[in-house]
Amino acid sequence: MEYGILEKKLIDVLLRRAFYPVVKADGFKRKGEVFHRINDPVVHVVQVRHRSVEQVYQVLMGVHLLLLGDFALDVTGKPIKDPTKLNVYDCAWSHSIIPGFINDTLDDWAYGNTEEEVAGMIEFLISEWPRQSAAFFSPLTRWPDDFHKRAKDAYKGAEKPHWDVLTWARVAALAGDFDLAQALAIKALPFVPEKATTYRKSLEQIALNPHKALPLLTESE
Repeated sequence: MEYGILEKKLIDVLLRRAFYPVVKADGFKRKGEVFHRINDPVVHVVQVRHRSVEQVYQVLMGVHLLLLGDFALDVTGKPIKDPTKLNVYDCAWSHSIIPGFINDTLDDWAYGNTEEEVAGMIEFLISEWPRQSAAFFSPLTRWPDDFHKRAKDAYKGAEKPHWDVLTWARVAALAGDFDLAQALAIKALPFVPEKATTYRKSLEQIALNPHKALPLLTESE
C-alpha cells in the first residue's frame, strides 16, 4: 500500500507550487483538490484525481448548470445548496486535460521517475491548460446563450444514442425553447435502446409535453 506515496507527495507539492496558481489566475477558487468558478447558475469545476498505484493523475474538468439541480444522468429533484461542494462527477458535462502522448482520449498524466521528469510533465500540463480548458469551458460559460446554442447543436446529432440528449432537452426547456426540447426527444427516441426504460420514459413524456423537460426541484426534508 506504500507504493506511490512519496511520488504523490511530490506531485502535490509541485502542483500546488506551479499549476494551482495558473488555475486560480483563471478565476477559480480552491477547496482541497477541487477548484470552482461560479457565475450563477453556471459552475465550472477543476479537480485533480490521483491514482497512486498506477502512478498517474488526472486533471478533470466539469460544468454544471445549477438549474438542473443535483445531477445523476438525469436529475434527482434536489436543488444544490452549496455549489462549492460540487465535484466533477456531480456535473452534467465533464472532460479532462489530455496529455496526447499516446492518443487523444487517454487522460493519465504520469508521475515520472525523477523530480525533473515530474516537473517537466507539470510544465507541459501548464502549457496545455489554456488551450484545452478554454476549448471545454468557453462554449459553456454564458447562460442562457451558450447552453441554448449547444442544445441546438445537440439536435443535429440526436439520432445517435447519446445519453446527454435528455440533458440538452432539459437545457432547452430551461432556456424557454420548448419546441427544441420536444424536437430533441422526438428525434432521439427511435435510437434509444429498449432496455433503457427510465431514460426512454423521460423522453416520451417530453415528446408528448415538452414542459415535462423542466426539472422539478424540491427541498428534501
